[in-house]
This record gives sequence, structure tokens and C-alpha cells, in this order.
Amino acid sequence: MELSVFDHLIQNYDRHHFTIVVKFGIESFVVIVDNGKGFGNPWKDDVTFLAPVYQCCRFRNSTYQTLLDLTKEGSRLGKLLKFSLSQDPLYPVITDDFYEALDRRLAQFMDEIDKCITTHGKQTVLVEKMVLN
Repeated sequence: MELSVFDHLIQNYDRHHFTIVVKFGIESFVVIVDNGKGFGNPWKDDVTFLAPVYQCCRFRNSTYQTLLDLTKEGSRLGKLLKFSLSQDPLYPVITDDFYEALDRRLAQFMDEIDKCITTHGKQTVLVEKMVLN
């Protein structure tokens, strides 16, 4: 789910595989193997990246809370990323249009997850732990 949101934010049409690493059978994490192709057109938003979210309507609560924090005025995702990348020797890495696109696309995700919450309830949609079968 999180990867679909990430791909939506950067409009990554070139997703390669990823692997899930399980540590001692208890903890797991995703390792993304990709060339990072994204940020193609800051004015085009493709919400089909969010299909897993709006089809399944389940999302990790901790990630949702983090993304929710990144929609607040003082800590917007675009602003924080711009500040972070301004420290990079290759600055500017992306243009200002992309920072605005990130905030707009994050709002689109929030709209989709809010529809899920309205339809299915917060307890059903926002889960504490995603279990792999």
C-alpha cells in the first residue's frame, strides 16, 4: 500500500520489483529495487497508482498519521523535501512545480483514504499492523 502511495507521489510509471525481508520471523521491511524513474510531468496526476488503496481500503495507521502530518501548513511534504534537497550539492534536483505536485498528490491520497474511512469506518481501514500471508 505504501509503495503505491509513493509511486503516486512521484508518478513512477517504471516500478520494478521489490522484496520483503523478514527479520527473525517477527519484523519485516520492504527493499525497493528500482532505478527511481519518476517526476516526469508535474502537471499530470494519475490516480490509478492509488488503486490498491481505494480497492482494498486498508492502510497502516502509523503511515497514515505520518502522511497526515505532512499535509499540515507548517510541515508540508513539498516544503520539507525542498529544504532537504536544498542541502544537496546538485541542487536544484527538481523544479518547484514538483514540490507543489507532491502536496497536491498527497491531498489526492488523503481524499481517497477519507472515502474509505467514511464507507468502512476508521477501525477497519486504519490498521496497526499489516500481516503478510
